[in-house]
Amino acid sequence: MVSKVDRTILELLQQDARMPLTQIAKEVDMSENGVKYRLDKLEEKGVIKRYAVLVDPKKMGKNIMAIFQLELNPKSLRGTLPKLKKIDEFIKIYQTTGDYPITAIGLFDSNDSMTNFINNRLLQEYNITNYSVNIVTKQYKETIFSI
Repeated sequence: MVSKVDRTILELLQQDARMPLTQIAKEVDMSENGVKYRLDKLEEKGVIKRYAVLVDPKKMGKNIMAIFQLELNPKSLRGTLPKLKKIDEFIKIYQTTGDYPITAIGLFDSNDSMTNFINNRLLQEYNITNYSVNIVTKQYKETIFSI
């Protein structure tokens, strides 16, 4: 668990990761060095995993987001997962319960590029026995975890 002050620092950084330490220090009524020390501790504990820039995929030409549900031969699951992780088109991969043991989120330039990916790579190079694809038509919320 993290302290109330640490939670406030994390909330401020989630709103604006570029917020200067001086501003954070004012918000939590601490010195800059105190805030820096707490951030270092949060990083050491793994509470802060990394700092990242969130890029809008559409601004980079990725106009199609698709949710893939993949069924694999159970014996090939362990060997196939590391290979799936190397696919640039997949931005998230989860092992799940249910009919399909793998759920992946993919980004594509167009429907044609997605179809080409499915037919010429996914089904040819990986041990996929069955699959389902849903194209995201509208996104309402996207977050990793907010405090």
